[in-house]
Amino acid sequence: CKFTGVTPVDVKTYLLKDGSFSDISTKLIVENCYFGENASTESNKMYNLIELHTKLADGSRIANNYFEKSTCNHNIINMYDVEDGATITIENNVFEYSGNAVRIGFINSPKCTVNIRNNTYMETDKSNDGAWAGILIIQPYGTRTVTMADCVINLDGNKGDESEQLWYTYCGPSDTQLDDTTKPKVYVNGVLQK
Repeated sequence: CKFTGVTPVDVKTYLLKDGSFSDISTKLIVENCYFGENASTESNKMYNLIELHTKLADGSRIANNYFEKSTCNHNIINMYDVEDGATITIENNVFEYSGNAVRIGFINSPKCTVNIRNNTYMETDKSNDGAWAGILIIQPYGTRTVTMADCVINLDGNKGDESEQLWYTYCGPSDTQLDDTTKPKVYVNGVLQK
């Protein structure tokens, strides 16, 4: 599939967004797609491209896709809920630009694994001394995130500018504050990060 030239209808428009959280699990597969330029208007823009409030089921994957730099203005893939025991895979994608292509902010206290592997990003955020650089941001979904201590995130074989940060955790003033006891376990090429 090819998605390009979408005219945003709201200040924050999303290409794929499910409306609300639910107890029903959904296996989502987005593969072999091309996400091209989506123009902004004076007041409206494509904000996040894939905004997932659905409870992602085991085996969900976003793979082998190409994302142009101007496909959206913020995060490309946002995941906010997951069923316990699920493994979610994001792999073999090309991001022309990644100022946090992936945001993970699971609600409640999930037990899951997210594999982010063999992705390529050609450019990343350079503002604020690179504070927003990399492929992944871990940010709680407000106070709906209780803990992410039982989440494992594997970052393996991703390619970008090696001088840039690959991932980071951010907790805004209205978010649950993650600490060493509540943050997920992040491995980069098999090495647990501190």
